[in-house]
Amino acid sequence: RASDLTPDVFTLAAVLRAHAGVHLWRETLCWLEEARLMELSPDLVCFNATAAACSKAGAWVAALALLQDIRDAGLQPDVVSYGSVVGAPRQWRLSMALLEEAWLCRLALNQQSYGVALAECKESSQWRAALALLQQALTARVDLDALALNVAMSACESGSSWESAIALLQQAQGANSGFVADVASFNTAMLACKGAHEWRHAIAILLLMLRPEFLEVLGLPSPKEEPSSQQRERSLPRPDLISFNTALGACDDIGAWKAALALFGAMPYHSVVPDTCTYVATISSMGRSSHWQSALALFAGRIASVEHDLELTGYHYRAAITACYRGLQWDHALALLTEMRVAKVPIPSGGDGAYISTILAAQQAGRLKLAAALYSEALAVGALPAR
Repeated sequence: RASDLTPDVFTLAAVLRAHAGVHLWRETLCWLEEARLMELSPDLVCFNATAAACSKAGAWVAALALLQDIRDAGLQPDVVSYGSVVGAPRQWRLSMALLEEAWLCRLALNQQSYGVALAECKESSQWRAALALLQQALTARVDLDALALNVAMSACESGSSWESAIALLQQAQGANSGFVADVASFNTAMLACKGAHEWRHAIAILLLMLRPEFLEVLGLPSPKEEPSSQQRERSLPRPDLISFNTALGACDDIGAWKAALALFGAMPYHSVVPDTCTYVATISSMGRSSHWQSALALFAGRIASVEHDLELTGYHYRAAITACYRGLQWDHALALLTEMRVAKVPIPSGGDGAYISTILAAQQAGRLKLAAALYSEALAVGALPAR
């Protein structure tokens, strides 16, 4: 019968959800308007499905307008309503305003809503706003995972607020913090410290993750009471390659070669295999402190190593040659450059410090003809920009 084919609100909601699932936001808006013309009264499910479709498509103006349409229809937006539109504007201020509005309405938004807003704060380097959101979520007793913590810490890193990143990491170690830090959390805090040239803090964060028995290898005191397996599982993740490379990069920035060498030696204790960045940072840190012999020894060890099976790159050569230049060893620098050319090792992207360092080393030694010849060669092979 004809009366059986008359659409109702339940049919409308199903149609809207189907269109929302395939991101047909314009069609969902048309169906919603058509329902009004047919004197149907769309319920909150219909509005939420339409708002979700608009939000996923980036049609944030339409998504925000639907919040007012809900009120105009005599309804009240719920958690799903706000959760659908938070993040749609791709603007951290608007997202924070929506979360604040939901908070005032005593609506408990979920982790996903806060995560979206935190990501927008990170993209805009708004670390203060990210911290405020994180604390608001904790006050609202929202169950946050390590990802939300890491996004907030990344915002602190982008905003050059290394102290705030460390404070968050310390807060996460508390028994009732509301979230648990993972290895990415520690790495992010280390990156924030490295960016601020706070190398000691970066290394200290790595040491928190090291096994107590290895602290003696570094010459550091072991804790009086080793944490239980349950405590370590909850609060102290194992460091990974990014952890070590970040700490080594911090050492490289200021030439802390002893710390770099100790960290390099720590990697086997954690079954972490060095990569190109590991060797380059360690060799470079030695070079910065004029310990060219140690730098060349590690470089030679890299060549002889069959365990790690890494391809020798121009970055390895550049670090070793630069160490020779800083150690006033022009002949060793030239030997490495010659070896690099014979082996046809590709020039690193962003210019070739190998040529520059060798030229400068030759100039320091008074080998001006050699320096001039190397300069011409560097121009010919495209290692230096032509003036």
